[in-house]
Amino acid sequence: YPIVIRGQDSTHANTGNLTLRYSPALPAGTTLTAPANAATNVAVRPTLTWSAVPGANEYVVEIDNDPAFGSIDQTATVTGTSYAVTTALTGMTQYHWRVRTKNYCGAGANPTAFAFTTLPQFCATPGTAIPDNNPAGTTVQITIPTIGALADLDVAFATNHTWTGDLTVRLTKGATSATLLDRPGANGCQGGNANLVLDDEGTAGAAQSSCANDDPAYAPPGGHYTPSQPLSVFDGAEAGGTYAVFVSDTASGDSGVIQSLCLLPTILSDNIFKNGFQQP
Repeated sequence: YPIVIRGQDSTHANTGNLTLRYSPALPAGTTLTAPANAATNVAVRPTLTWSAVPGANEYVVEIDNDPAFGSIDQTATVTGTSYAVTTALTGMTQYHWRVRTKNYCGAGANPTAFAFTTLPQFCATPGTAIPDNNPAGTTVQITIPTIGALADLDVAFATNHTWTGDLTVRLTKGATSATLLDRPGANGCQGGNANLVLDDEGTAGAAQSSCANDDPAYAPPGGHYTPSQPLSVFDGAEAGGTYAVFVSDTASGDSGVIQSLCLLPTILSDNIFKNGFQQP
């Protein structure tokens, strides 16, 4: 409700506008819809949804791996009925989430929370610059908790970088190492913004020879390509531990950043996860 306030004395006159906002009562609680309660194999960047509540102006979303919400991991305030998680959650972890309604009277009561368990998908989104024409490159580390022996390991890799043919990508854990990309196209691939999954069982082609002089360099984005060296060298060992992803650019004139990296383990006797992977 807009209100005009005027003030005047013998020499001055001032006018100001005041807006009063009104809600008749605290809003009712909402109903959580997705992911369903106790859902499993949920992406590490899920979209949470709930029902609209008449009289609610805002919704406060809270996510925590503690069912008591004692140290909330992520929170956001939105006006709609969905929230896309922007910072990747930890893979293979149970999270609890709730949505609290708000209006001009204040916040409604905390509703009953839902829970979901994420895929074994362990990501870093570093935005790390790849040094141009520098064999020393850069290294990003990803740690996986102790979860069992590996049956298979894939790596999702995305960049904002021109001339993908300049890049070398290598995965190392302890004394075990595999080169995933080795200047694809023999440095002849001019395509940029590579976004692919390195997968020994990939059906989109060999990463070394499938890089195109286009943007994106690999199409469709997120396709599964076989790496330069097989990732099977990691199979059979405990999945848990710290992995180092080395990326270097060994030619001048093109630059960019690592947008995201994800390790996608399949644990022995739990092969459901590989087919359930969702690209971040």
